[in-house]
Amino acid sequence: MAALKRARDLAGGVSYLARKLGIGVDSLDDMLHDKEPVPSWVFLRAVDFINEAETAGVTPPGFPEDWQEQWLDDSSKH
Repeated sequence: MAALKRARDLAGGVSYLARKLGIGVDSLDDMLHDKEPVPSWVFLRAVDFINEAETAGVTPPGFPEDWQEQWLDDSSKH
């Protein structure tokens, strides 16, 4: 679940991430809200997406320059 949320944050939204993962927006939204289990293939694609996005070193459109530090601060509170 954390991997999907991280991938969603990196993608800048559910619609783009759903296209990248090859699943429907509604299914992804259900997975993000624990209404549907996350299949292993979706998890693996999300991890690949995270790795690619983080190594690209590009700030997603509309994100502040320090978005990664903000995400790390927020994720450590949970």
